Order: sequence, then C-alpha cells, then structure tokens
Amino acid sequence: MNPFIERIASFSQNRFYLLGLSLSAGVLLGLAWYEPLTFLIFVALVPLLAIEDYVSHASLKNPIRTLFGYTYLAFLVWNLIVTYWLTHASWGGAAFSFFMNSFLQTLPIVAYHFIKKKAKNQFGYGLLFINWLAFEYAHFHWGLSFPWLNIGNVFGAVPSWVQWYEYTGILGGTLWVWLVNFFIFQALKGYFVQTETVRPFHFSPFFKTAFFLFVPLIFSLYQFYTFEEKGKTAEIAVVQPNIDCYGEKYTYNPRSDEANNPDYIPYDQQVDRHLKLTESVISPQTALVAFPETALHEVLEERNPKNDVFIQKVHLFLEKYPNLSLITGVNAYKRYETMPDLPTVRNHNGMIYEVFNSAYFIDPKSQFEFYHKSQLVLGVETNPLAGLMKFLDGYFMLDLGGMVGNLGRQAEREIFDNGLGLRSAPVICYESVYGEFVSEYVQKGANVLIIITNDGWWDETAGYKQHLKFAPLRAIETRRNIARSANTGVSCFINSRGEIGQLAEYGTQTALLGKVRLSEEKTFYAQHGDYLGRWAGFLAVFLFLVGLVKGIVWQKK
Repeated sequence: MNPFIERIASFSQNRFYLLGLSLSAGVLLGLAWYEPLTFLIFVALVPLLAIEDYVSHASLKNPIRTLFGYTYLAFLVWNLIVTYWLTHASWGGAAFSFFMNSFLQTLPIVAYHFIKKKAKNQFGYGLLFINWLAFEYAHFHWGLSFPWLNIGNVFGAVPSWVQWYEYTGILGGTLWVWLVNFFIFQALKGYFVQTETVRPFHFSPFFKTAFFLFVPLIFSLYQFYTFEEKGKTAEIAVVQPNIDCYGEKYTYNPRSDEANNPDYIPYDQQVDRHLKLTESVISPQTALVAFPETALHEVLEERNPKNDVFIQKVHLFLEKYPNLSLITGVNAYKRYETMPDLPTVRNHNGMIYEVFNSAYFIDPKSQFEFYHKSQLVLGVETNPLAGLMKFLDGYFMLDLGGMVGNLGRQAEREIFDNGLGLRSAPVICYESVYGEFVSEYVQKGANVLIIITNDGWWDETAGYKQHLKFAPLRAIETRRNIARSANTGVSCFINSRGEIGQLAEYGTQTALLGKVRLSEEKTFYAQHGDYLGRWAGFLAVFLFLVGLVKGIVWQKK
C-alpha cells in the first residue's frame, strides 16, 4: 500500500480521531458562513459522515452516546462561530441558543443511526438526508424555531450559485450540500480506508461528486446570466436613520441599565429625522417610502392611530406628495372588551389588550392599514411556553429597551396596495429568514417585497451581514425585487437575481432612492412552498416507524 494512504488509514486508530473529526466539522461549517469561504460547505459534513461510519463499525460500549457527544460538539462549534454575535444582546439568551440549537441539530443524525441499526441499514443514507430535511422544515414551524443555520442559507453570499431556488427554496440547497458531501465521503472512504484487500481508486464516486456539484452550479449560472426581469417599474425610497437602539432610541438603556438614558434622542426629533431624510431624496415620481422596524416606537392604538400627534405629523407630511405611500415600523396595541383565550393577552388595571410589532401603511388617500409581525424572535418577542408557564414572561424574556414580553401575531399575510399598481409585502425583520412564509405574500398578490428591520442590537458584527444575506434568497425564490430599510444598516435594493445594489454602509444616516421591478409572475416555489420539507417530514416519520417494526421482528427471530 502507498505509504501516504497507509498513514491516512492509520488515523482511525488514534484516540483523538473522533475529536479531530468533530472539531473539523464544526470549524468547516462555521467558516463556510463567511465570504469567500462558502465553498467549504461542500466538505464540511464529510467529518460527520466519517464519525457516524466509525461508530457504526466499531465495537463501542455505548455507540449512541458516542455519536451524540461528538456530533453535538461539532454543531456547538458551528453555532459559536456563526452566531457568536448573539452575546452582544444577551449572554444568557445566546448560551440558550448555542446549546439548544446544537442539541436539536444532533437529533436527525442520531435518529438515522438508531434506525439504521434497527433496520439493518435497509434505507441507506437516503434516510439521513430525509431526516435532516424534515428537521430543517420543522425548524421553520415549531415553538423553538431558529432556522438561521439551515444549510441552504449559506448560499446567500453567492446567489448566482442557487438561481434554481425559484423551484426548490433553500431546502434544495440543503439537499445539494448533503449529496456532494456524501459522494466525497464515499470517494475518500474507498480510496483511503484500508480493508483486507487493497481497494483500487474508485472513479465512480468522484464522477458522481463532480456531476452533483457542477450540474446544479452550471444550470444556476446559466439562469443568472440569462434571466430577464419583467413588469413595470416603480420608484421607492428607503430610510436609514441610524439611531442607536441602546443609547439613543429609548429612554431606558438595556445595556447600561440606566432608566433615564442620557443620550436619548427626543421622540419628536427621531420622527423629524425620518421625514427630513425622506424629503432629501424623493421626487414627484416616488411611489413609496419605507421606514425601518419600530421607527415610530411609541405605542399606537390599532383602532385610532390618528389620535397620536406624531402619526398626525406623518400624515400631514404625506399630504404634500399626493402619489406617495408609506410603510413604517410601529409598536401597536389592540383592546378587547372581554378576556380572549390567548396566551399573549395582557390585563393591566382592568384594560385587556395585546401588543404587536407592526407595519403601518398609509396610502395616497391617507387611508391606513396595519400588519402585525408573525414570525417573532424567540426570547424577545415570544415565549413558546407562555400557555403553560406565563410567569416566565418576567424571567425568560429579554428586555431590549422597547416592548418586551409575549407579543401578539397575525395569522395571515397582509398586502399593502397603493391603488396605483404597487402591491407591497411588509416583511418585518426576522420574517425574512422564512422562505415559505414570504412566499405567502406573493400568493396574495404582492409584486414587491419591502423588508423593514433594526439590526443594531448586534452592533457591527457578522449578525447584520448574515441577516442581509437572507434577502437575496427570498428574491430568487419569489423572483421579486426587494427594498430594504434598516435602522443602522444595511439598507439597499435587491433585484430578482439576488444582486444587491445601492448598499448603504452600516452606521450611516442616509436615504436611498431606487427603481424596482413589479413582477406579476409566480415561481414554482412561490406557489408550492417547502414541498421538499413536507415530503421529508412524512417519509421520516414513516421510515422511523417501519424501522422500529423491522427491528422488533428481527429481534424476535
């Protein structure tokens, strides 16, 4: 045997072999989230496959525990490298995210290994891919939802590689990554692993690797360079006021715990800043202006928002521009006459109400509408255990200076129609992480996506950059242009190919004016959503039950 191959083959005998594989997987997965290292994702899962393969064939006292431990460590390293910036808002909340998300990510691999043993590997590695897709789909929908690290999201930095997301959504990218890693693992295993008979170089796995890597890539690049946008255009302005959300936005500073924030900018001056920035860029042709999430953060009553003096000021400003509409982030509340059966309802001195993180829309006729944010941030805006343990609202929920606690949400998507052909989808902050969720706006008739966000909680870290990279994926999935208004950054425009244009730098006070395409066509993904995840969920449960039955039958024999 070739000495080099002998050396590689001997690694599996080293006592640090599994630890090395685990740390390698975590580091490779983490680095793949940073440009220009995205390509590392195509080898990052190979060490995890090697760990599972080793555990399957070695004589271990507790193989499940061994697999769980090393897989969990890999995912913990991945979470730390990519989402370390969560600590800038809360160390406690960040730690919960790191450890819980790593635990959840470990489950589909452990479940695959368990059923693989029970069913004597009758389902092959397909079961692993199905389990993982089912997990990612579940991560969009359950109470502990945090799909930030769903594997298909990694390509937000290179949208030209995944133009076919208009057919599959990000779960197609996840499947692509697993397949390429699997064939690389099979090729390396056949080449390096010593057996009783020295195995020759296996051309087939390398050919399959090249096929599954390059065919989707080439198809995507072809789509990227030949795709032509269709539809009318509209002029939109996005405002980036750059108001520090710790030191300037609220009277209470959650970072320093000062009740009377010395750097607080009076609310009327904050409103004036938004209006002055708007006036500095708009033209008579401007159809819409977007302010960021919670731009108008003093709480409005949903039934009578025009009673608020600052809302009146905004309405008066818009009257000077008869064709101009506005979407702005607001805090809102809704009163109830009797106590509804909702975990998000509050009762203060006899007043029964719900509070919302909302988008407020004013059309050219000065009519108004609300949309209430539906995908809420765990630990800040939603407590999934509130129905069982409401007292946790006081201890578990993180206070970031604005509204805190278990907020209400809206069940259906809302479209803001200006009556002149512009139908906007108000996507609030964290909602832009959810592809199928955003596609529901398109099903309702939205021809442009408006993302309003406040990414200042994480300071100038990788957090705001990662959040920005979700938007190009939503643009590709729906083939909709995006106008993005962020408080501190990054505000920009994104075309239907996922290309980012007119980027406002983080931490700058500015407004941008751009033309967006109003598309009326619906992509396959926009019509069908995460169908890959739904099928994977069904198959994962079905095969798990079949595997258990097979295991019981064979055990009796």
